[in-house]
Amino acid sequence: MTSPQTPDKPLRADAERNRLRILEAAHEVFGERGLHATLDEVAERAGVGVGTVYRRFPDREALVRAVYEERLEELIEIAERGEQNPDPWEGLVGVLREGTVFHGRNRAIRELAFSPPGEREWVDRMRGIVGPKVAKLVAAAQEQGKLRPDMATLDVPQIHMMLAEVMEVTADVSPDSWERLLTYVIDGLMTSRDEPTPLKASPITAPYVPDVIR
Repeated sequence: MTSPQTPDKPLRADAERNRLRILEAAHEVFGERGLHATLDEVAERAGVGVGTVYRRFPDREALVRAVYEERLEELIEIAERGEQNPDPWEGLVGVLREGTVFHGRNRAIRELAFSPPGEREWVDRMRGIVGPKVAKLVAAAQEQGKLRPDMATLDVPQIHMMLAEVMEVTADVSPDSWERLLTYVIDGLMTSRDEPTPLKASPITAPYVPDVIR
């Protein structure tokens, strides 16, 4: 006799496949277009009907949380790596570099991380952990004498945002441009240096300027 549960198993497998396709599509669509992207766009990218999306996620906010809550934990890990570096200055440089890469690879991540307080408790929780760690690192690098004393903790996420935008708009023309600019930023944050840090990335040349200034 056939078990009553047998006919349901393929359906559960299909449902899980659809859920994973929706999550992957949402990551792509939100990453490209930001949080204003619609569930219809996600459904189209996933190759499913929008009704299937709503069955798995009742609204866009539920889908955003499913895609990004765990990913924002990476910001905590970045701050912790910087905090654990025995050289506070090098720890701060690592936070600037890793944080830029993290924000630059996904537009929605930037919109979440820099959204107003109180919109999402899970984002506020992440900021409540990361902020004090970065503040401690900034203070330690200043006490060390390597970081200029007038840098503020909130300058760090603004540097991330600035360079992440550069990373996005120059990705197809000069993907290393952001690293060139990061070198300028790091040199500018140092209290002193014998000579400018050599630049590894080449500047964008004139023919490509219209491609990145739009």
